[in-house]
Amino acid sequence: MDVDIREEVRDVVRALVRFFGWEHEERIRVYVAAQLAGLPTLLAGSHGSGKTTLVKAFYSCIRIRDGDDYRPVKTFMMLLKERHTPTDVFYRYHIPSLLQGREVVIAKAIAAEAVFLDEVFANELILAALKDFLEEKIYDRFECKWMFFTAATNPPNQFYQNILMLRNLADLDRFDIVIEWTHRTGIYLTELVENTARSKERRTLPDLPEIHVDDIERLRREILSTRVGEDFLKRLWLLATCLSTCVYSPVHERDTYTIVDKFSIYSRLPCETCKYQHYWACKYALAPTRFIRSCIALGKALAWLDDREVVDSRYFMTAARYSLPLRLVPTRQDVEQRYPTLTSLVNNVLSEFMQYYTTSWSQYRDYLMKLLEKYVKEGDITGTTLPVEDPITALVDSQVKANLRNIIIEMIEKASNEELEELRKIACEKVRKLIDRELERRKKRD
Repeated sequence: MDVDIREEVRDVVRALVRFFGWEHEERIRVYVAAQLAGLPTLLAGSHGSGKTTLVKAFYSCIRIRDGDDYRPVKTFMMLLKERHTPTDVFYRYHIPSLLQGREVVIAKAIAAEAVFLDEVFANELILAALKDFLEEKIYDRFECKWMFFTAATNPPNQFYQNILMLRNLADLDRFDIVIEWTHRTGIYLTELVENTARSKERRTLPDLPEIHVDDIERLRREILSTRVGEDFLKRLWLLATCLSTCVYSPVHERDTYTIVDKFSIYSRLPCETCKYQHYWACKYALAPTRFIRSCIALGKALAWLDDREVVDSRYFMTAARYSLPLRLVPTRQDVEQRYPTLTSLVNNVLSEFMQYYTTSWSQYRDYLMKLLEKYVKEGDITGTTLPVEDPITALVDSQVKANLRNIIIEMIEKASNEELEELRKIACEKVRKLIDRELERRKKRD
């Protein structure tokens, strides 16, 4: 591990919090952790709120080992306008050389180690071109060198509504983390007024310590090797399932349903006619794959920053809060109009989910234990049904029953020999065979 790098990062976080104010502490921790983990980050906030200052300050404090010494990262920063083309951002050809018959490329963002694109939604061409640049680190035929990437935009519901109404969600999905960066308000303006009055510069940057990185890829492998706890994964799986799966029940047909991916529906979701329309998860849609990836990666980065070996449930809400924005799509107009900001929308979803998790999911756990007991004793689970009815009941029921044998096998593999002997006394013939096979395997191993 890089010597003292974790403490250096914490020092930078503390300095940034002192500069921007304690109300930004969580956002700063998330931003720094996400950048160290290599997660492309989007800052969404009004002009003058400090997005550019945050990025410039953070990039300026990073030092990369180069031989026997450290050097600053090579940065590319640009304020995008509608007139810009991808050649203004990524690379362009050297015209005099082309006239001489030689192909010479002037590298821009493709050669930078730290990239910052401001007002990224102002130019749809460049936004679309970021797909391969961010996901595959390739642009045209060139391999990109970026280690840190940040984009910024004004609040999308205020300034770029027309563009976002036509947006391709696949473009936005390339931003792993989205942080809504707000102005200071109320009493927090007092400190801003006093600091500005004392400053001898028009634009003040925070004075930060340095972060010395010996090997960024090795550091990221260390961050991403952090173990993820079962409770974190369980909550993440259930949230992604609730938001991405539609158990569609037509009103004109009784006792029938179809399990579908919400984004596979060719028209708007039939929530207004679904019998579950008042259920919280019917109000939103989510493409789950990259959300799951981003949420786990951010959880690992935050746990690494806190020097913890396991990403436990305490990190779930924070990791989900900054992985959901712009991936979460309200499916009903009344929901879209009820929440004025990305943060309020996401916080409401997570609040409703945790309320659901602490009520319905406890019943799912009890139900699972009854299924296990019935299967162990009788080898048959016919006649068992979930005690609650909601859009994912059928999905949970079918997945649990389909994987019940694997769950039993996993339980047997983790049990001690004494526990297996006791279990064997009450088990049905099916389970006894599994227990005997496991005991025989252990005997041969020993």
